[in-house]
Amino acid sequence: MYRGYNLKINVKVDTAFWDFHKAGKELYQSNLLDVGKTFKSFLDEDGTIDGTKMQANWFPLYNNSDVFISHSHEDEDLAIFLSGWLSKKHGIKSFIDSCLWGYSNDLLKELDSVYSWTDRTKSFYSYDKVNYSSSHIHMMLSNALAMMIDKSECFIFLNTPKSVEPFKEMDTTKSPWIYSEIVFSKLIEKKAPNRPMKLTEKFSNFSGDEKKLDLKYNLDLTHLTPIDFTSFFEKWGGVKYSSKNAALDSLYLI
Repeated sequence: MYRGYNLKINVKVDTAFWDFHKAGKELYQSNLLDVGKTFKSFLDEDGTIDGTKMQANWFPLYNNSDVFISHSHEDEDLAIFLSGWLSKKHGIKSFIDSCLWGYSNDLLKELDSVYSWTDRTKSFYSYDKVNYSSSHIHMMLSNALAMMIDKSECFIFLNTPKSVEPFKEMDTTKSPWIYSEIVFSKLIEKKAPNRPMKLTEKFSNFSGDEKKLDLKYNLDLTHLTPIDFTSFFEKWGGVKYSSKNAALDSLYLI
């Protein structure tokens, strides 16, 4: 990862939005691999699951992504739109984890259906066994997220009312995954892309009654460059560049 942005975004949902959304949808569908292998495909002779191979299959890393888009689950359509917009406008390829790794719950259910029952009647799940399987799958996903953020050149966080709750001292989020992605983006070593870069110019002025488990985390966004709608979509996005690398280099000047 080289640079990260805290993008405050509020896009009008119109025909153009859905055109770019369609393009984004087609992009991530073209990246889908055969992840349908059952966990049984990774069983060793002694009955132990090879977690390394299973993680590589269910949470594959993509080497062709320029941008990692961090977003609320409720903003998935917005993230897909942005992916399509970046591709159509500048040839920039994005990674959206919820689109490609959103089936982690399927793997968890498959494991629990075999290993997490309280007894042979298979009437109830064991609390401890479910916690054990969940810890493994969430660890795999967490590791894969960190590696993808590290491999991506640019990190863009979609700052919307669905992902952030503003407070005077520090913004918060109720999403453990957003929290972890922001922390990863802060801790991961920043490294310049392995390509010639042109960084010589700079833009100017750029419920219910049921009890619900509700947690929130302080969200430190100070390491991400703040950028608003006008600067991102009009001042930077409105320029035609010679290549995706030229477009990215210009973005890094903001």
